[in-house]
Amino acid sequence: MKQVALGKTSLAWFKLAEFVTRGEKERALSISRLLAHSIRHDALVVQLEGDILHAFDDARALDSYRRAARLFKKEGDLVQALFLYKALCALSNNAPDVLVALIELYELQGDEEKALEVSEKLIAGLVKQNLFADANDAILKITLPSDKKARLHEQVVIGLLSSELGYHERSLIEKHLSAALDGYLFDADEPRSRASIARFLPLVAALDSVTHEKASSYIKAIRVDDAQMDGMRELDA
Repeated sequence: MKQVALGKTSLAWFKLAEFVTRGEKERALSISRLLAHSIRHDALVVQLEGDILHAFDDARALDSYRRAARLFKKEGDLVQALFLYKALCALSNNAPDVLVALIELYELQGDEEKALEVSEKLIAGLVKQNLFADANDAILKITLPSDKKARLHEQVVIGLLSSELGYHERSLIEKHLSAALDGYLFDADEPRSRASIARFLPLVAALDSVTHEKASSYIKAIRVDDAQMDGMRELDA
């Protein structure tokens, strides 16, 4: 009986390949539903559906891949979930929800550099569309350390100052300005931090003198606080 069942399954896979090759989408999907009973793995079944739809350039493939990726993540198979979300980035033209999911996966894996790389791509896309509130919310959900998130805050500041909306969003500019500076000044003696400040401030100055003055004052205040803290440590010693 097992050999008969195995033979039927093998035939079904053969017919599936045949229907895809011949361009018979509905028959291919019908066979895939039959195969689902033998696969008994929800994520793989949904991915197979996505593969078939993608083979026919059917836009519904994106939804299937999204569902499959979520199922793989739920099952703890982060490698396959990551594979699907990377594919979705290309297929969906870096849709924000896909980038957010990809960031979360990299954070789960502890890969801060990859998480930051995708985060910059996400924020750049939102800023380009003037979706500053969405960019603000996205940054709040990203769990990277403040020194790494500084670049994301900078993107929002530069985006707002470059936009006509900037004059109406002064509080949002100041919020992300201080967050960017806090991150860059996390270790002011580190060469990369100094280089980031040296690059960031001229950009701000070129776009808005008022914001540049606020940035300069903020940096001076932080340095005074640091000097006072150093003095207190020396007294305690």
